[in-house]
Amino acid sequence: MDKINIIIPCAGMSYRTGLKRQKCLLKFKNTNIILRQINILEKNYNCKITVITGFEANKVREILPKDVQEIYNKNFHDTNVAYSIGLALKEISCNKAIIFYGDLIYNNNVVLDYKNNLNTIVVSEEDQDKDKVGLTIINNIITNFSYGLKTKWSHIAKINDECIKHFKSVLDNQYQHKWFSFEVFIKMINDGYNIYPVKINKIKVMEINCLDDLKVANEYFSRKHNI
Repeated sequence: MDKINIIIPCAGMSYRTGLKRQKCLLKFKNTNIILRQINILEKNYNCKITVITGFEANKVREILPKDVQEIYNKNFHDTNVAYSIGLALKEISCNKAIIFYGDLIYNNNVVLDYKNNLNTIVVSEEDQDKDKVGLTIINNIITNFSYGLKTKWSHIAKINDECIKHFKSVLDNQYQHKWFSFEVFIKMINDGYNIYPVKINKIKVMEINCLDDLKVANEYFSRKHNI
């Protein structure tokens, strides 16, 4: 079976943590978040993993396993996550990929069906944080992304060649260099492409935006039934 490309953007400045540190380097259960992710993904997928670095790239590079590809976003000061993803997609030249943000902590149940060619986004109705991006769904198709919505997107997505072209186009438009990835998905929707929601049973995904989030994650995953 062909390997699926997995992209993990870790280039951001991590201002919201209150630390001058790259979030993927934070420790969760005595392991850097990025290394924990890589370990889980390699157990669940036949995959080739690419990590996009920027802020504190040398520190991230030092701990990455040798079989993980690193792509450096030299413009990380002036760009956002969509640009980093587009940079990776341009270099690895694939027609399908799965994206996992580098500041995520999740349990082991993160298996996505990557045999089909649909654009899919993992969604959750458990997370009621008003500050996180949500989405609307009509007839099992995602129609918009916005704040204040009940259903949240988990920062995990599978994209096909159509969506890959949209991410690559961000590199050519300076106005879009600071886009979040959900803004690329909105453009796809507006351009007439379908993106489908996926719910994974018993999955728990926690985005680490500050040290309080890390504390909550430690408490949640310390319960045996949540591991």
